[in-house]
Amino acid sequence: GGMSITRLALRFAAPLPKLESFQRYLFIGPHPDDIEIGAGATAARLRAMGKEVCFLICTDGRYGDGAAPAGLSREDLVALRRRESLASAKALGVEDVRFLNLSDGGFYTEEQLLQAMAAVIGDFQPDCIFAPDPFVSSECHVDHLRCGRAAGQLAYMAPYAGVMDGYGASAATSQSAAKVQSAAKDQSAAKGKYSARRVPRLVNLNRADSAELVALYGVGAYTAMRILNYRERLGSFAYVEQLLEVKGMDSARFAAIEQDVVVREEEIKRFSLDTVSEAFMRRNPYIGAYAAQGIVIMRSLGVHITPMMLYKEKILSLERARKLMFYCK
Repeated sequence: GGMSITRLALRFAAPLPKLESFQRYLFIGPHPDDIEIGAGATAARLRAMGKEVCFLICTDGRYGDGAAPAGLSREDLVALRRRESLASAKALGVEDVRFLNLSDGGFYTEEQLLQAMAAVIGDFQPDCIFAPDPFVSSECHVDHLRCGRAAGQLAYMAPYAGVMDGYGASAATSQSAAKVQSAAKDQSAAKGKYSARRVPRLVNLNRADSAELVALYGVGAYTAMRILNYRERLGSFAYVEQLLEVKGMDSARFAAIEQDVVVREEEIKRFSLDTVSEAFMRRNPYIGAYAAQGIVIMRSLGVHITPMMLYKEKILSLERARKLMFYCK
């Protein structure tokens, strides 16, 4: 795909670290289940690659009783959430799970959280840290905000032995901090060397999973889901501007991530209108049910079908025909 000269120059002048280039990864969740919801697929992928992964769960889930068995005491609920956390981590291939055992609902001080989190960072020695983004305007949960702030502060301070000693912890040479989605709602994220930096690598739109997408500024869980669904309907993205066709992606949000995403020419999945399945055509945003029916009829005539032919036959608009030409001639 096309890449601007400026972007190309920046990639050579300041190469960005790849997420998979590290060896030790710490995922920090405010509550039981936040890690799995926000970045479970990424954690599983890293473990499958042989990477060292640790889950740190900051609070005990004692007030997360919306789906708990009736009559369960707070302490029994804490024990249940702990067992569930261990089981879900194991399902993702993660054996190293640590608990700070702070009460959810914000019933602890930020200093307590910082000291306890620093101890784990100093002990595990992560190369890369995943944590909630506390700078999202829609984020209002006290545990998410405190956890994200603490993780960002420690990711920056981790290499400084004097500072970490002040928290009663060892220094750690954390090279990257990834601020990720931590709950099943539309909240954005940013990923960078320190807590407020931008994404440290180009996100490949045709390979990215939901965790990689929510690491883009302004992209939350719902938007990431829509992007993945739109990619499936297209077959693949052909150029980054197609993100503007995704519901919920406006020009301002696109402008904020345009330099952080890429589509590679060799990964565009091309197809022939002569042979592609009718089911795919019906779902494709540039074809749809009406045009798919027309294409099926035209196939019976034994002619080679092109996007511009569909435009001339008034089956497709000129705009849709031109977009289809990225996939077929």
